Amino acid sequence: MEQCANILLLGKTGVGKSTFINYLFEKDICVTGAGKPVTQNIYGYINKDIVNMPIRVFDSKGLEVANLKNIKTEIINFVNDRCNKTNIYDWIHTIFYCINLNGARLEDKEIEFIQELQEKTLQVIHIIITHCDNNTNNKQQEMISYIKRKLEEKINYSTRFKTLSNIKIYCVNSVEEKTRRGIIKSFGRENILNDIYK
Repeated sequence: MEQCANILLLGKTGVGKSTFINYLFEKDICVTGAGKPVTQNIYGYINKDIVNMPIRVFDSKGLEVANLKNIKTEIINFVNDRCNKTNIYDWIHTIFYCINLNGARLEDKEIEFIQELQEKTLQVIHIIITHCDNNTNNKQQEMISYIKRKLEEKINYSTRFKTLSNIKIYCVNSVEEKTRRGIIKSFGRENILNDIYK
């Protein structure tokens, strides 16, 4: 097994997971079909060119609320199988759950899924808010407050403090684009990479 920082990336279809992977890797790796099937619903992408240590991203198929029940067990088993191995480079080191700033907010079923995944894998799931830019700071803060409130409502009281204190929420714009208001720059990658290695 290659020595990689392993990330599991989750989220509904259309939230920008593939674009986020390309941004994190600084190459269009998802477009080239470089992913290898790991399970029926999870693909692995690897980038050996990251300075600190190679990164492997395990990307799940889109988690629609309708199919959450079916894929949930597979994801939980996947994380536990890897984290029970003796080699630290087999483990899942970070789990990210992506949501789109401009899309629908986290549904109750998603919150329940995050809660169950945390409890059954003993992992903390961090939130990536995609499609952010400098002109949406108020919207970003509203979304961050909303996510924290929803997680606090749903997470079991006994694990609430530990879980909420460990969760990090990142705002990311994966693609630089030109608009009438000017250039919207990509941002967020450096913070995420720094935290992964910590």
